[in-house]
Amino acid sequence: MAADDAKLIPSLRCPPPRLVSAATLLLLTLASACEQDDSSDDEEESGEAEQFLLSAPVPQAEASLLGTTGVWSSRRDNPRITGGQPLLSWESAQVSNTPAPGGVNFDLFNLWARTVRTNTGMSSTLWTFPTANAFPSTSMTWIARGLQLPRRTGTVTQDRMEVDAIYDNRSVTLGAVPSTAKCNVVLDPNVHLVPIHVIQLYSPAANYLNGWASQNMASVVLDDAALADQHINTTPTTSPDSVLYTWLPAGRDEAVNVLRPDEIWKQCDIQFRMVAYTACPAAANVMVSEDTTCTNNALTAQQQAAMNAVDACTAASKKPGVRLIYTGRLEGPTCPAVGGLTSQNSNVVVVAQPAVYPGSRTVAHELGHMLNLVDLIGSNQTDRLMFNQSNAAGPENLLTTTECSTARSAAVTKQTSWNPP
Repeated sequence: MAADDAKLIPSLRCPPPRLVSAATLLLLTLASACEQDDSSDDEEESGEAEQFLLSAPVPQAEASLLGTTGVWSSRRDNPRITGGQPLLSWESAQVSNTPAPGGVNFDLFNLWARTVRTNTGMSSTLWTFPTANAFPSTSMTWIARGLQLPRRTGTVTQDRMEVDAIYDNRSVTLGAVPSTAKCNVVLDPNVHLVPIHVIQLYSPAANYLNGWASQNMASVVLDDAALADQHINTTPTTSPDSVLYTWLPAGRDEAVNVLRPDEIWKQCDIQFRMVAYTACPAAANVMVSEDTTCTNNALTAQQQAAMNAVDACTAASKKPGVRLIYTGRLEGPTCPAVGGLTSQNSNVVVVAQPAVYPGSRTVAHELGHMLNLVDLIGSNQTDRLMFNQSNAAGPENLLTTTECSTARSAAVTKQTSWNPP
């Protein structure tokens, strides 16, 4: 029987601590470039010993080890972390939405990646996703996303993130046990991390309901969060556990197929972090332009109307970060579509509905204007991020050394007003 209806969930979750018995779970010795625990004498109470030697979690890309310290330095503020988890003889994993026959479906929600900041002790837990099918007594490879590495402030000792796997048992009387191997990751101090306050304008009268540019969507675009639907089916005859977890792919974040700014801007060692999200009501003519003149002045007036609506929104006041405003339509009903409008070196970025379309690079482009870059015009510029015609742009989204230098100088100013935890 169904225990829960399918629902959309964020990538970050903190399950309560619980106890686990060795009868249900055998923790294995994990070898790691970061840390290693050599104890390997545990056995299941049944007498059957199942041991595997697996690497501890590591960043998937754009990271390097700092000498012999065992600490990874990442050029991404949200590096994807990959690791392995041994399955016992009665466990299996499938990446489809069909429960694994005769075992437990590890598609989601059984294994967590625990993160702990070494300076502050702040802890959280990320969903892990299997990357391929795994069978009983084999290794299940997983990936976790949305790590949110802390940034370094001035000469303060850099806060390091420890990541390890927590095996969350499915029985109500048993619980999580940490692995013995941890990976330590820091944000490369050369990376500039720009804080973003996402603001969604909405107006039911203009057919833009609250949630059309949701916080979940923003967390995927800006912080590479992982979303999914969760559906739980109980199977009382299954021993020793009684719950199957089934991943319903319809809710996965691939549906939010917008080009992530972090992915594009890593070439300049600039990353972005959503530090706040606010939904603000707006008048219908603010959400959808009624001007038919198709002039720059009309676009600027519509941009200003969106900013005024945010200024009038009490919920959006006194929050840190550059404002990224999602509005409906900047151009009039008979005018060519406009994806966004941002003044050079501004602290306010305005994007319209085309910014949420699959394949859109609008957010990354408009953030470039916020970082003091100008539009590029000409058919020989189609491989550049700042080329001003998105519908004719190529997939490269390149930034030159000069553009990166200009943007990095602006990014320093943008991040000084942010005091992250």
